[in-house]
Amino acid sequence: MILDRINLCIPKGARVAICGPNGAGKSTLFNVMLNIPGVDFKKKTHKLSGKINNTLFDIKNYSNVKVHLQNSKIGYSTLLEVGELLRLCFQDELPKEMLEKLGLKGKLKQRISSLSGGVFQKLNILLVVATNPKVIFLDEMTTGLDYEARKQILDYLRDYITRSSATLIFITHYLEEIYDLAEEIYFMDKGKIKEYGKLAELFVKYNITTIDRKIWG
Repeated sequence: MILDRINLCIPKGARVAICGPNGAGKSTLFNVMLNIPGVDFKKKTHKLSGKINNTLFDIKNYSNVKVHLQNSKIGYSTLLEVGELLRLCFQDELPKEMLEKLGLKGKLKQRISSLSGGVFQKLNILLVVATNPKVIFLDEMTTGLDYEARKQILDYLRDYITRSSATLIFITHYLEEIYDLAEEIYFMDKGKIKEYGKLAELFVKYNITTIDRKIWG
């Protein structure tokens, strides 16, 4: 997907949802914002005007930035047990409160390779948030999960964002996630931002009265 005249200004502490149909350019926008390898602007097929001016965080310093991409495999061995992975990450001081909130306390002896999709997703979210990042990028964080797993992840993220005032930028198809986590919405289609604004204003404008459904997909 080629992005077309995207111009965003996201201040620190913002909570932004990026929405749109499949193929709208949402993940491409993430890749550009994060300067992820694979976005090659040197190819002649790309026509890039303007520039990417990232003042939200130093793109060369990822210590305060955490990313969860859709269906991401974050590089650890699936032969490890959940508890072994967490001890490697947290030097034997397990984030017990987080484990409890995400329903992972009873999964410490389970191998990562045997985790269900919902449990694996919750583990990823824990690893994203547990280091107290200042900026969080999430790409379709609850796709394919059941209601209980989605609720645990949303409750956990909402609590963290409220306490930390971290900047949250996330891609979603679900109004429930927007309602729970976002203050602003950007609607994308065919590589363009078609609509944007404050959550309450757009809900009124489009007469959105129920959150228990998808926007697209």
